[in-house]
Amino acid sequence: MKKNYSSKKFYLLAGITLVNLLNAGIIHANDISRPIATDSVVSSVTINQPNMQTAISEQVVSTTPVTESQTTNPNVIVSTQELQEESVVNQGAEPASSADSITLVKEVHQTAVKTSVVQDSVLSYSGHVQDIGWQVPVTDGLVSGTTGQSKRLEAIKINISTPYTGSITYNSSVINIGWQTAVSNGQISGTTGKAKAIEAIQINLTGDLALKYDIYYRTHIASYGWLGWAKNGAFAGSIGLSKQMEAYEVFLIAKGAAVNFDLSKSFIQVVKPSLTYKTHVQDIGWQPLVSEGQLAGTTGQSKRIEGLVVNLSSKEFGNLQYRSHVQGIGWQKYVQSGSMTGTSGQSRRIEALQLQLTGVLAQKYSVKYRVHVQDIGWQNWVYDNAIAGTTGQSKRVEAIEIVLVEKVTKPVGLSASQGNYAVVNKVIYLDAGHGGYDPGAAYFNQSEKTLNLQMQTRLKTKLEAAGYKVVTTRTDDSFVDLLPRSQSANQTLADLFISIHFNASTSSTANGIETYYYEYYPEYQPKINADWHLDPDRLSRSNTLAQAIQSATVGNTGAKDNGVLRNTFSVLRETTAPAVLLELGYMSNPTEFQNINSATYQEKLANGIFSGILSYYKQYQA
Repeated sequence: MKKNYSSKKFYLLAGITLVNLLNAGIIHANDISRPIATDSVVSSVTINQPNMQTAISEQVVSTTPVTESQTTNPNVIVSTQELQEESVVNQGAEPASSADSITLVKEVHQTAVKTSVVQDSVLSYSGHVQDIGWQVPVTDGLVSGTTGQSKRLEAIKINISTPYTGSITYNSSVINIGWQTAVSNGQISGTTGKAKAIEAIQINLTGDLALKYDIYYRTHIASYGWLGWAKNGAFAGSIGLSKQMEAYEVFLIAKGAAVNFDLSKSFIQVVKPSLTYKTHVQDIGWQPLVSEGQLAGTTGQSKRIEGLVVNLSSKEFGNLQYRSHVQGIGWQKYVQSGSMTGTSGQSRRIEALQLQLTGVLAQKYSVKYRVHVQDIGWQNWVYDNAIAGTTGQSKRVEAIEIVLVEKVTKPVGLSASQGNYAVVNKVIYLDAGHGGYDPGAAYFNQSEKTLNLQMQTRLKTKLEAAGYKVVTTRTDDSFVDLLPRSQSANQTLADLFISIHFNASTSSTANGIETYYYEYYPEYQPKINADWHLDPDRLSRSNTLAQAIQSATVGNTGAKDNGVLRNTFSVLRETTAPAVLLELGYMSNPTEFQNINSATYQEKLANGIFSGILSYYKQYQA
């Protein structure tokens, strides 16, 4: 059917603009065949959404259209919109049940002057969508954004045209940024050009406008779809789930109107669950459940814990998983909240435990726990899958305490050596092991401390020639204790820490190269690096650096590959930056000693280490 946009006409229905009803999908353009105007109050309109029917009561209808001149009367409020005229196609449809209807009520004050009343405030809104940009503005109840396309909504703009004082204000929460400053009529909330998604919005009315209308709105978010409707400044969307908002709808409705919108679950936020737990104890059996932070097990009775069950009150946003190291069995598989780890009825002691959160919970919270160990007592608190207890020492765990805590927001420094692993400064810290009165290994009239310093000098020259800044622990034959080495490194802007060593063994045939990065041992607690020693990013980058250097040095020298290993060496534990310790060959092996004591072979080693460092930077440098 040909569409006619040639003239502007004014339509009136119970104080609500027809265009708003059309745009909302409550009635359609093809439901209207001619203009409607009114001379008196329309007290109510019931709109049956499914069958698009209208029921009009207590009205006087005039066939005279509203004219522009009538807008001079303060009691005459006019809204104009181009509408297409088509024939009525829904005549004869059955009325919907009352449960399917929305009743809108608007009071209009009459005067002696003949008046015609239409919707007096016009709402429009738009969204900035991934790969699309700004969409065309839509009006009451239409979707802005996309659904089913997995495209993030990045920004919104909302406009309202009204004769009343006041305005519309709105705000958005951007993933990984948070709530922005509220803006008003037509301004941008969110971001553009930054590929960042909105996760929640908040919309409100001010002034007399807020006395006349309510504002309803809802959001479509990833993984959930459409949420319920929010109203007048309530939050809509989600916080803390990293779920992008993809679309939204807004309705402006007369104050006091009865609506059948679903107002439940308009906003989703992660709420901290609670923990309870119980232990199966030697000669006692299962003890009663205790709440988080309380002691489960026994102390001072020399009784082993044999089993453990931990319950999480809600699993909506993630779960708790845990495992135990059991006498005669070793590490068991992880179990989920509500299941038992360990054994019962087998007289086997639990020797160590690991607990960790999963899903969104792991992003918001940490599980903190400590155990009471035979002959040791209470160990320090550990977090998030760190080992509590001992392995290989045949010591029983006798008691445990568990707490859920807010995820620690660590201070962000200027470098990896200050905990900011995203920063690349091209600064490398080289640590020549031993020195002064500590010679390290000594064979064939040569000391390890001298070889370490020689290797550091060769590597430093290559790195500086390539544009890197190098900081060192020592440049001469001086003694520096272990902890000050890490303290010195942590005060620099270093991206990496590399400790250089040569090896020795009681066997003269032992040979080859090995590279170490950090592993946590409960009996060796960090003294100055508690916040960062178990940081996943630090450990991942340390592993990457270790693998790169190990591969390159073995490939460059032809030495035996002893692999990448893990240990809790002090310099690896206490240094905040990604850290490795190199063992570049065995001084105790006469054949290998001849190699590592020669300038030619040292040059090959230095080239291999240098190549490994370059590979690391290639992976992580932006």
